[in-house]
Amino acid sequence: MKFYLLFIFSFLFIFSCTPPGEKKIDTENKKQVVSVNGTTISNDDIENQDIEEVINKELLYQEAIKNGADKKVEKEYKKHEEKILSSNSDKKTLEYLEDYRKKLITDYFIYNMLVTDEDLDEATVKKYYQDNLYNYESITVDEIIFTDKKLAEEFLEKIKSGEKFDDLKKEYKSRETINVDFYIINDPIYKRDLQGIEKDTVYDGIIAKNGQFRVVKIIEKNTLPYKFVKNNIKGKVRAEIGERKSRELVKNLRENAEIIYFSDSSKQQKSPKLNKSGFLELTKNCNNIPDSYARTTCYKPFFQSVVYTNSGVYALNLAKELEKDGVIKDCHLFSHHIGASLLEKYNFDVKKAFNSCSKDCIQGCYHGVLEEYVSTSNWKPEEVSSRGLDLCESITDDKLLLRQCVHGVGHGLIAKKFTPLMNAIEICKGINTPNYQHACLGGVFMEYMDIFLPLNENELVELVAGVCDEVDSLNDIELSSKCYHAVGQGFMFYSGNNLEKSKELCKYTIPEYQEECINAAEFMATGHHEH
Repeated sequence: MKFYLLFIFSFLFIFSCTPPGEKKIDTENKKQVVSVNGTTISNDDIENQDIEEVINKELLYQEAIKNGADKKVEKEYKKHEEKILSSNSDKKTLEYLEDYRKKLITDYFIYNMLVTDEDLDEATVKKYYQDNLYNYESITVDEIIFTDKKLAEEFLEKIKSGEKFDDLKKEYKSRETINVDFYIINDPIYKRDLQGIEKDTVYDGIIAKNGQFRVVKIIEKNTLPYKFVKNNIKGKVRAEIGERKSRELVKNLRENAEIIYFSDSSKQQKSPKLNKSGFLELTKNCNNIPDSYARTTCYKPFFQSVVYTNSGVYALNLAKELEKDGVIKDCHLFSHHIGASLLEKYNFDVKKAFNSCSKDCIQGCYHGVLEEYVSTSNWKPEEVSSRGLDLCESITDDKLLLRQCVHGVGHGLIAKKFTPLMNAIEICKGINTPNYQHACLGGVFMEYMDIFLPLNENELVELVAGVCDEVDSLNDIELSSKCYHAVGQGFMFYSGNNLEKSKELCKYTIPEYQEECINAAEFMATGHHEH
């Protein structure tokens, strides 16, 4: 039997709402962490994963078994098992096979049972093709590359006034330019920029890429016919629908599940009030990590546990105390995690979660609540401009908090890949009030920069010159400045608030905006963030 297996669990388990009726008990068995409908999960099962993700996976797996998905993949699994065991049968191999089996069963359930033929009707698949046509185009271009943006603008103005591209290209050959002969574009972002431009036409704009400025003439465009890519598109649509449906199902399953947290789990600590010394003892492995973004990530589940066993304000006070003592350099990112955990704790009651925050740690808790709410919502991107502002106005009439709420909406547009960067920018620009539009864009760019923070330094340095390329292509100085401002802030988070290191990293951005990047890092070094 033919079926689709898409091992993309990293996208699926982002709903972590804890129902009010779940139980918490003590046990002497320290290896036990949580029980999900009678299935016990131990520390060994969790390892470095977030406990709520593990619970969500277990709930989906149980639902898959209930619906007979294990029988559908039995033949496929046995074939794989036989092949693996023919070469090795030690404990690690058996554990691998068990994990493989659970993934196989759950994936089949999500992508072949939750997703139906009706979900993949011809109109849906064709719409995806039309919306993403640039992915299926072969574009041949002729271009001239400038290191000086003003020179590129001068060149383009002459084109618009009627001069010929080929003649101008020869004229400008020796003026800090790079002449490129015909070649086929493979970069999907580049291709998207050129979508809708006819052949033998010069693109009416300057494309910024890796600190260079390109004027481009389309030579040839060929599109792969729909019939040749239809099956490929079906697979992508299946993945998107499966992701959405599994999220919705997890929320419903958690409402009726019996989830028991044991006393040594990350949600139930032995002490009802986890003080600073207790926190440091639990997080001693994190404390050995050099003060950086990686260290911040390590602390995340422990702050979640404080929210669940105490309160958001208590967690924020703990974060603030640790910052004051120099254990952590900046509590703002932690406060985002605290806000997201409050939303989960209160079963996605966004108003209750928001009002359980405090203004400590530069209002980050409010940002985290809205970031989690929007990024896990079933809103259509085009609805966010109006629905997001309406939601914020229904939560608070405090002008400062309203701005923080809208800023959180901006974070949510990028978090968990809710919508691409350029869409998110347009959504924020759809907010008519300039103050709130600015707040929304600030959230978008800060969250966008967060995507790059898990990279090692060599990877970051290699990519940083092109981080804001898409934004630069809009030829909007204000938007580009916001983007590079977020880059400077991001470097401070990345380096553990090391100003000199952040300024050094800023030098890898394009020359025009290095000062903006450095100014942002210096501003953050004073203990402030711009939202």
